[in-house]
Amino acid sequence: MAPAVSKTPHHSSAHSARRLSADDRRQQILDMAAQLFIQRGFEGVRMADLAQA
Repeated sequence: MAPAVSKTPHHSSAHSARRLSADDRRQQILDMAAQLFIQRGFEGVRMADLAQA
């Protein structure tokens, strides 16, 4: 018999503690993107890298 699979996403408490406003989330994404571009260069960053960060 196959193991049961949970359909609810698992979030760490750090991520689910509070929801960021749209402006704060946008700034967070831009800050992380800038950091990745500095570290790897523009050509070294993929959309998947940004999504994962």
